[in-house]
Amino acid sequence: MCSYSSKDMPDNDEMELAWVHGYRAFDCRNNLRFADPTQQYIVYFAANVGIVLNKTTREQKYFRGHTDDILAMATINTNLADESGDVQIVATGQRGKKSAFVWKVPDMTLKSTLETGQKSICMLEFSKDARLLISIAEDNTVAVSDWANQRVVAKVDGEPAPTFHLARHHGDSGTNGGGGPLFMTCGDKFMRLWSLSGRNLTSTKISTAHKEASPQKFLSAVFFHGKWVVGCMDGCLYVIPDGEKKVCDVRLPPPPVAPVASSTPAKGGSGKNPASRGKKPPPAKAKGGKGKGKGKSKGGGVKLPAITSMYCVDGLLITGDRVGQVMLWNKELQFLQGICIDALVNQVCDGMYRLVGQYRQIQSLCCVGTAENCSLLVGTRGCDVVEVQCSGGQATMGVGSPLIQGHADDELWGLAVHPTR
Repeated sequence: MCSYSSKDMPDNDEMELAWVHGYRAFDCRNNLRFADPTQQYIVYFAANVGIVLNKTTREQKYFRGHTDDILAMATINTNLADESGDVQIVATGQRGKKSAFVWKVPDMTLKSTLETGQKSICMLEFSKDARLLISIAEDNTVAVSDWANQRVVAKVDGEPAPTFHLARHHGDSGTNGGGGPLFMTCGDKFMRLWSLSGRNLTSTKISTAHKEASPQKFLSAVFFHGKWVVGCMDGCLYVIPDGEKKVCDVRLPPPPVAPVASSTPAKGGSGKNPASRGKKPPPAKAKGGKGKGKGKSKGGGVKLPAITSMYCVDGLLITGDRVGQVMLWNKELQFLQGICIDALVNQVCDGMYRLVGQYRQIQSLCCVGTAENCSLLVGTRGCDVVEVQCSGGQATMGVGSPLIQGHADDELWGLAVHPTR
């Protein structure tokens, strides 16, 4: 029983937010990033609050401009006219009609408010030059905005089928008649490349007319060393070279990794596989070069888990799947290393905390470093945030990791205060 009554509580205007518990990932993806080059800060969101966490001091800073739940986030390092040197810019989009905010970390300064006319923005991405902000809403409308001038450049209807991922092009073309794509969208049986010429936003559908490719749910994508790499429901990687409009190569990852930080194959786990925005596509099997995704994989008949998240840095591609595995690839898409996130968490927590079932699914990835030595930031569908250090082919948990252990799915109905702590 509490020893104080409600009359002992301070007024609301005297209270300050001191800590936000949790991280929203059960129905959101690609929403966890390092906020500075030293990896001291991470940025993410929960409820209607944008959060920057200092990993060492465990202090949080907040962006509180939103009036409803945040559903999407994008970040980029850029040079602003009113700032000296490069700064980290964050865009966040929310549920409802009040669209998106652009703010700076770590001081949480508001830089722009965007009213795109879209309802419930669920995906955001900056263009390579950071001048434009691309947004996709739950009704699948696609908008491109000049965020600094708070102006919508173009807005069109996207695919009627659910969109699962938005990825920017890292090349020099894509705007003002440059001829190349500005970004890619992928989803339920479609991949599209989008270009902007003046105020005219157009798209081209990518063909799956390859002997080992088939229409399916495309869950993640990234532009990596002159090519688009798309993560598929059947566990394959589809490769589309820059300038092409069709799948030109299909790569199969190795069988599920063992429950240790190595590349040794072993039997993987299972669990439901919800894609972004709460969609729950059924499981599919990897192909063996025939059929429509219903055959066995080339790896001895092992069903491959869907690839739900991707991230890249110079010369290094990172993929995450629905059973909690993270895999590292070089620029030729040769497999380097596999990491079982659940096994690492279990080792650090002495078996007291495990990621199980659908909550192992990788929802967000971020990386700083090289293939020989890098820091990975991993967000799971169970709303946990884990930092992993990779060095010399070995993976270990970062200091203080798991950084966040959150609630996932539905509402929080129970709360109790410890009597002495």
